[in-house]
Amino acid sequence: MPTLVIGKNAGMKSKPKQMLGFTLLELLLVLVISAIMVTAGVQLIGGRTAHDRITEQAHLIRRQLDFLCEKAVFENRPFAMEFNNNRHQVLSYRKQKWMPLGDHAWPHKALDEAVEWALFVQGKKLSLSDQFKDLPQLICYPSGQLSAFAIRISDRFDAQQQAFQLKTDSPTELSAGWLNE
Repeated sequence: MPTLVIGKNAGMKSKPKQMLGFTLLELLLVLVISAIMVTAGVQLIGGRTAHDRITEQAHLIRRQLDFLCEKAVFENRPFAMEFNNNRHQVLSYRKQKWMPLGDHAWPHKALDEAVEWALFVQGKKLSLSDQFKDLPQLICYPSGQLSAFAIRISDRFDAQQQAFQLKTDSPTELSAGWLNE
């Protein structure tokens, strides 16, 4: 015997409930797209502060000088670095003259454009030109000693002018650190 249904749903078939919200796949897709956009944005902005760029440049020069001095002792001949306004090169003393090392291991290294360089040799600030002259400014001697120098590196666009300095404390000792700290 059929039952009598009284009320709103009398005589109507019931519909399945509609799902509200997003599926897990949709949420994951939005997260992946957001992560890609954030990563691209950070890379476009640069992601590194001036402090990081200056420190990185100073440590690169220091590692290269350490290596050159070890090489000078090992090969029993001097090696040197020459700087111009936006690059530096490595020189070797051969056949009674300074010659740039032209192999792929020592290409001319570009200096960061946002970084300002000041080179002091024996206490005097050198003016850097746009071209290399194949004359050394920093020399690593076969004895392992370095010529006296100081390099001050600062951000070209920083109003506070914080500077990082790399210098020789003695013929065999390099020191590095922030001048304002």
